[in-house]
Amino acid sequence: MEINERIIQVLAQRLAQAEANLAQAIALLEAAQERERVLQKRLDELTKEGACPPTEAG
Repeated sequence: MEINERIIQVLAQRLAQAEANLAQAIALLEAAQERERVLQKRLDELTKEGACPPTEAG
């Protein structure tokens, strides 16, 4: 049973690392989305003020 227990231990460690990686990826994605919202809001403000021409992006 030792080998099976070791396999389970290794798999549990890998799962924990994968979960941590996923959480980090989600946090980075959420931060990028928030930054995109902030930049879009600022672009909209500048466009409304006439400081830059409207874009087709979006």
